[in-house]
Amino acid sequence: METPTVNCELSKPASSETVVFDRQSTWTRNHSGTVLARTWVRDEVTAIRAALRKQLARRGVDAVVLSGGTGVAPRDVTPDAVEPLLERALPGFGERLRALSWASVGSAAWLSRAGAGVARGRLVVYLPGSAGAVRQALEALLIPELVHVVRLLGRF
Repeated sequence: METPTVNCELSKPASSETVVFDRQSTWTRNHSGTVLARTWVRDEVTAIRAALRKQLARRGVDAVVLSGGTGVAPRDVTPDAVEPLLERALPGFGERLRALSWASVGSAAWLSRAGAGVARGRLVVYLPGSAGAVRQALEALLIPELVHVVRLLGRF
């Protein structure tokens, strides 16, 4: 049975674009993913929420991956923007990412508010902005389960 392709949209909430965007794009091209669009969005609740709503309204989108803005600094507002739009939280994603991060960043791992959930029948994942954390989240958590979770959501 052929592995289906998951259609993803990528967002980077930040004051400027970073290399993490390119790493996400490479990942989706190489792991059953098609990038439908890449969006840079201001790190403001209203801007992030508006971009996410627009992405979720697109017919072919199966998953939206955001990276950046998940820490505790005042400018880190991605979870605040995303979580009210989620119909179902998937707390295990953030919990496991923080547990995995412990080995590389130690006690600072608990400062991350990364997470995942379901909105409008699509997977929404919000990752830290650092390249290492994005790589770890994609390789250890998201890639292994992406097709499975999207299938469970009835996207294909």
